[in-house]
Amino acid sequence: MSEQETKNDSCQHEGEHTCGCGHHHEGSCCHNHEHHNHGNENASKGIDPNNIPDMPMATPTLITVATNLATQAMVSMGIIPNPMTGKSVFLLNQAKHLIDTVQLIFDKTAGNRTDEESKTLDGIIHELHMLFIAAQNEKARRDAAGEN
Repeated sequence: MSEQETKNDSCQHEGEHTCGCGHHHEGSCCHNHEHHNHGNENASKGIDPNNIPDMPMATPTLITVATNLATQAMVSMGIIPNPMTGKSVFLLNQAKHLIDTVQLIFDKTAGNRTDEESKTLDGIIHELHMLFIAAQNEKARRDAAGEN
């Protein structure tokens, strides 16, 4: 596990869990999510929208659907830079909608999930709520400092 994955700035997660982007952690979770660039060193440079490869996709699962929504929510909370622009922005209404969508999936699939799916979805939802609070606070701080 990398040093970034063991960083614990504000998270109460201890022990094994899956974070909002679907990464599995065995120690403390970091809320700055520096390790979540998923190996995409070009993310900070932006992606050329005219040269996006059409990659084969894995078979969708409940976890991958929730993970994709969680990743979009983290982009909307400014945690992950927008892959098209390479910039972080706060779109908190969009983030809330995406978090609510993950919660809806959790609620509507009750009784039809495996234990692993339930545990993973619960972890994703918890992580997203914690990140949303942190994003609200950071946006308010930046607004007060005139940084936005």
